[in-house]
Amino acid sequence: MSRKSLCCRAFAVLATFNAVAFAQPDQATLKAKVRQFEEGMRDAPRQEAAARQKQLAMQLLADENFSEYTPAQIATIMPLLQAAPERKDAALSHLKQLSTESSRGGLHAQVLVAMLDRANPYTPPSQEALDKILTSEHLPALIASGEGFELFVLLQSAKPEMYAAHTDQLLKVVSVLPEKIDESGVEPVSNFYRTMAYAVPDPARQLESLRTRSLAYLDPLIESLKKQEGQGPARRVASLERTRAQLAAVNEPAPQMNFLWSSGDGQLKSLADLKGKVVLIDFWATWCGPCIAAFPKVRQLQAHYEGYPVVVLGLTSIQGSHTKVDPASGKRERIDTRDNPQKEFELMPEFMSALQMTWPVAFSSENVFDPRFGVYGIPHIAIIDPAGNVRVNGLNPHFLTETQEHALIDTILREFNLPTPQVSPEG
Repeated sequence: MSRKSLCCRAFAVLATFNAVAFAQPDQATLKAKVRQFEEGMRDAPRQEAAARQKQLAMQLLADENFSEYTPAQIATIMPLLQAAPERKDAALSHLKQLSTESSRGGLHAQVLVAMLDRANPYTPPSQEALDKILTSEHLPALIASGEGFELFVLLQSAKPEMYAAHTDQLLKVVSVLPEKIDESGVEPVSNFYRTMAYAVPDPARQLESLRTRSLAYLDPLIESLKKQEGQGPARRVASLERTRAQLAAVNEPAPQMNFLWSSGDGQLKSLADLKGKVVLIDFWATWCGPCIAAFPKVRQLQAHYEGYPVVVLGLTSIQGSHTKVDPASGKRERIDTRDNPQKEFELMPEFMSALQMTWPVAFSSENVFDPRFGVYGIPHIAIIDPAGNVRVNGLNPHFLTETQEHALIDTILREFNLPTPQVSPEG
């Protein structure tokens, strides 16, 4: 055999070796690694969770060479990368190279870089990175392909004002969501509804297609998970059902709510008594620190709509205890009211006076964590229109600016030809 033939054969063998060594892994293999990671973490004691998470992720990614990975493949193993900093850096380096391409894949890489290049998953992306992603001409095509849903997760960590200027582009994204998506995208898309509800004045109308699409994604996934055994699927079902309840309540008549006690003259007996007005319900409890921290904003909202057909209603339920709060020192005292709801009612006026609650409060016969509204954390805001339909649900007052709150309410008032407060140009 000639030297030329030997060289050619050597190069062919080397090329074959490289193709085998650095071939792109298939998605099924990567998904199997993610499942293995999740199963390995399922019963980890809390004090050992962080160490085990890193160790397991490093083991599963030990032989991975990211130089041939596509953005979609890296997206699949994101949970592992976020747990293994050393391997994350290698993937991030490759993604930064891919992100320079002006293409759908390049944009997907930009999204993943913004996701991974943060101190933690709760750190907002930079405004520059977010603007670049949201103004890309490739964004609708990326989402229409069923990829890039990490953007929706990224937006959850951003303040609404960071993406409010891009609502038109994001609404275009909503319009191209595919009919069917991978189950890993169901939660990001469904939670995207709440993200967008902070940025538009009329979520019930502007986001209706996103709401119905999200429900269409959620229902089959929930049914599939219910057939699976184990705590993992059960926990995921519980989370998905809460999200579903929040979405399903919108554009439907508000559930019947009867009140066991209400402040003032006590004549407010049910939510139906407020029909004909816009009602903002603030689900809260005396023990809830974040609820109390939002009181100054609620107080300002109440003052802004004083004399207008708007009711701000603080809604709680019997807790079996009452937390007395000293507004000057912040000192908290728990008072046992177990089996004595009357005592809980009697303590409320003093609490309202001390905390300057200028809006009405009512105790619902339903738990404050009302499953019909999908309330799984408080404070939780819902807005009911004068016809008695839920128009907004699941928002947190801490994430709403004054302008956003007014837009949500004024949009409904104008729709029903009701007066709105006149705001001077100076605000």
